[in-house]
Amino acid sequence: MWIAASGLETPGTFRWLGEGEEVSFDAWAEGEPAEELEDGELECVAMDPFADYGWKVANCEASFAPICQYNLE
Repeated sequence: MWIAASGLETPGTFRWLGEGEEVSFDAWAEGEPAEELEDGELECVAMDPFADYGWKVANCEASFAPICQYNLE
């Protein structure tokens, strides 16, 4: 599942999409954030259901379901 964070602007520095603020909270899965994949860079952040929904970096062109923020106020 995609979350709204990426390192596209500055590789290795993850920011929230839309707001542009640097990610200050993280829930990386063990061994993450990975630096790159054999076939290219990993710059988008997804939750990994096989690692207790910890975050992982993934190829931005991969197909995952999105998670959206909803303001309850």
